[in-house]
Amino acid sequence: MSKRKAVKIPEEVTRSTEIPAQKSKTMGVSLAREIISDQKKEIEQLKKKLAEVQEEARDWEKNWSACENSLTASKKQLYIISMVLDLEDKQLLNMAFGLVNGCFKRQLEKEQEDETNGKM
Repeated sequence: MSKRKAVKIPEEVTRSTEIPAQKSKTMGVSLAREIISDQKKEIEQLKKKLAEVQEEARDWEKNWSACENSLTASKKQLYIISMVLDLEDKQLLNMAFGLVNGCFKRQLEKEQEDETNGKM
């Protein structure tokens, strides 16, 4: 049986490599504070980015809604035009003209009212 001999490390070497417990705790606390501070900054940046993205999403939604409304109006206009093009009776054409002319005049009046109310 062989016996192992323990290697003795000189005391001055062990003293020079040891970190006192108090210093170790202080370093851990300051490191933790630094990490928490960095994370708080990152959270704030992410919150700002989220707010920007949400605002952009709202803008897209508004634009989509406006496009959808415009598409619906355009479809109705095309449908009306196609129906009018199929009319051959002069009396029916005159009735259609009177109706469309009245609608157009009402639209102009409404736009003028909106401008007047908007300026006040």
